[in-house]
Amino acid sequence: MLKDLKIGTRLGAAISLIVIILVTVIVIGSANLGHYAKASGWNTHTYQVLEQGQTILTSLINIETGQRGFLIAGKDEFLEPLNKGKQNFDIAFDTIKDLTSDNPKQQERLSKLKNNYELFIKNAIETSINKR
Repeated sequence: MLKDLKIGTRLGAAISLIVIILVTVIVIGSANLGHYAKASGWNTHTYQVLEQGQTILTSLINIETGQRGFLIAGKDEFLEPLNKGKQNFDIAFDTIKDLTSDNPKQQERLSKLKNNYELFIKNAIETSINKR
């Protein structure tokens, strides 16, 4: 059957088949690239959230360090890590809250964290500093 067709018709059919295959590969590749870009975006987002979580932890350590230094030495200059830690906590907390605004479960955890932080500051940090 193909032998009955003219050479131009056969070449046209072969080129058309190649073009169809090429377009199919491009469409599939483009779709996969879109999925990769989306996954990469979520990966970056996850690392941003983890970074803010680490900043929160570091801030809490600095708060405790400032408290301990002040309680031992009794000098106001030792409160600097405490004050800076409070500032950094607030900034990191607001950032992580914004980053996870689409996740109700994380928002609930962050609310608990904030409540525990406020109790920690009030009951452990401020009480001991005021007594000193």
